Amino acid sequence: MKKLRIFSIIAAALAVPAFVACTDDDSAKVQNLAAKATITQGGYYSADGSLKTPTWGKEDKAAIMLYADGKLSKATATPLLSGSTTAQFLFNILANREETDVLSWYPADAEVSFSGHDVTVNIPTEQTGSEIPVMFGMDRQNINRYEGCKFTLKPAGCMVYVNVAMGDYDVKSLELTANGGENIAGTVTVNVDGGSATATASSVTVTLDSPVDCRTSSVSIPVYCAPVTLTKGISVKITTSAGQTITSSVNDKMVLEAGGKYNTAKVAEGESTELVFCGDNHVFVINADLAKETYKEGILWSLDVKTLASGLGLAASRCDHLDDCKFVDNGTKLLLTSSYGWCALLDYSTGNMLFHTTQVPNAHSAEYIPGGYVAVATSVGSTDLHNNVQLYSIDKSEQILAKADLYSGHGLVWDYSRNVLYGAGGDVVKVFDVTLGEKPAITLKKTIKAPKNGIHDLMRVDNSTLTVAGDHAYLFNVDTEMFTEMALFSGSSSIKSLNYNGETGEIWYTDATIPEGSESWSSQKIRYSTNKDGSSADRIIKVPDMDMYKVRVRQW
Repeated sequence: MKKLRIFSIIAAALAVPAFVACTDDDSAKVQNLAAKATITQGGYYSADGSLKTPTWGKEDKAAIMLYADGKLSKATATPLLSGSTTAQFLFNILANREETDVLSWYPADAEVSFSGHDVTVNIPTEQTGSEIPVMFGMDRQNINRYEGCKFTLKPAGCMVYVNVAMGDYDVKSLELTANGGENIAGTVTVNVDGGSATATASSVTVTLDSPVDCRTSSVSIPVYCAPVTLTKGISVKITTSAGQTITSSVNDKMVLEAGGKYNTAKVAEGESTELVFCGDNHVFVINADLAKETYKEGILWSLDVKTLASGLGLAASRCDHLDDCKFVDNGTKLLLTSSYGWCALLDYSTGNMLFHTTQVPNAHSAEYIPGGYVAVATSVGSTDLHNNVQLYSIDKSEQILAKADLYSGHGLVWDYSRNVLYGAGGDVVKVFDVTLGEKPAITLKKTIKAPKNGIHDLMRVDNSTLTVAGDHAYLFNVDTEMFTEMALFSGSSSIKSLNYNGETGEIWYTDATIPEGSESWSSQKIRYSTNKDGSSADRIIKVPDMDMYKVRVRQW
């Protein structure tokens, strides 16, 4: 009996501290607590339009934030294990043990805050086109519980891809504003529950690290915007590397969703097609949509080349016989060649001659090379200046810097992505390396045999494709070096110019297979087709009063 009593007393004594501990409620006290979190990186849309799902690196830092005793408390941590999209983190944070809203984001150094379910982030008004968005997620939890919090991080904004139409220009920078006056960037507050957002800035300017070339295809410029609804669409101001500005707008309603993307309709796309063509002593720029029957109905600009005679140091009679005309350098300059032995570069806005050479007998084509250089191709003849390609600097008229052999030179195209010069003549396409600077040189890199002899034209389609035309016409893949015949020209033996839009299938061309006008090589019709494998032209613009040679597209 005594032993039993003693045991009962000891048991009662041991029970007292346990009872006291249970009554000491620490859940409301702010303490330094360990918070376990499982954080998944959701996807975001990158500059190239693809959905990126990043993995955690061992040095990556995520952040969490919560309210503790009415004050915001923040902590950062690196993943316990790296290499996957989902990782566990252990945060040390001032908090209590009560259930509360917890915000998490990445990268940890981003300026992020929240009040209730409204999360505030910054979407820059000055961007580079390579923005990686701030990603965030929210969970309501007792951070100190064993299971911890779980977050899936998603972008705060929407990636808008501005589709800039193909044209003779590049994009250095782009400014986007909302037609309805909505704010699209700056300090952006997003409601986690409904996704609605407000912003503080009315525009975003994207300045690219290097200009994006639009000469061969349309391009998409990424602009990171707040997730708002643009009731009246957007306006876009494009600035080229040459300082030219192009303004355009898309008037469709645009709903921008957080974590999503939006592809706009094409901007910088003119309401009409513009063509430039030449023959005899004339150059014309026309609105093709207005030229219903003859070119005269659509004339926008014209030049009598005989007015250049004195500047060239030639007789006016030597300013006849134009062979090619091209808009170059973002459409700001016009490059002319004549088989009467000269080439000239003009400022389109003023008509001033910026460069010329009379050292190019039987010149049939020229090309502008970035940095202020011009290459000229000469055709058959008996001098050492015939049958070659010559290199000039535009600030040194008449001075040949370098040259290389090109028999019956009829076409030149500069490859902006590979920095090589393509030349065509006879039955070959040649690839040249061009050295600029103190020791200029043109060096033959490769010669590719074409399917037919008598090449009269070479033009760019896109970054991997050229048109090769003369006797028949072909699409030439510069990577595979394969020629694909365009069936539309299977009956043509004397195509003088060919312009092909790989995106739309449109073709503008001149064909002297059956000569028109007073020369065996001339045409008096600008022809148009929408089917490279068709059997005839869909449309004709008549040029009845001149011996025309080539037509080029200034604006599709």
